[in-house]
Amino acid sequence: MDNLPETASPDMELPPLPRRLGHGNAEAFLAQCVQGLHLAGGPGKRVVIDGKQLEDFDSSAIAVLVGLRRVAEERQLSLRFLNLPERLRGLSVLYGVGDWLPA
Repeated sequence: MDNLPETASPDMELPPLPRRLGHGNAEAFLAQCVQGLHLAGGPGKRVVIDGKQLEDFDSSAIAVLVGLRRVAEERQLSLRFLNLPERLRGLSVLYGVGDWLPA
C-alpha cells in the first residue's frame, strides 16, 4: 500500500508475520490483525507489519496480505509491509498482486 518515508514512524505496528503462515493459521492471524486495524484509529493513520520472521508459507499468506490491505483501504489507513521474503514477493507477482506489496 503506501510507502512511509524512511524517517517516519508508524502510528501502530501490527503483530509481525509468524515464522509459519499457511492454511492452518492464516485465518486466525488475519482476524488478529484486522482487530488491530480497527483499533488503529481514523483515516490517515500509518500502520506497519513486519515479515522478517516469515520463513514457511503458502498462498494463504498472500490471502492474508490482500485481506489486510482491503481492510486498511476501507478504514483509510496507510499500510506498509516491511521485510517480506523475496519468495513471497514472487508469489504475489504470480497471483497478480505484486504491486500491492511495495519494497
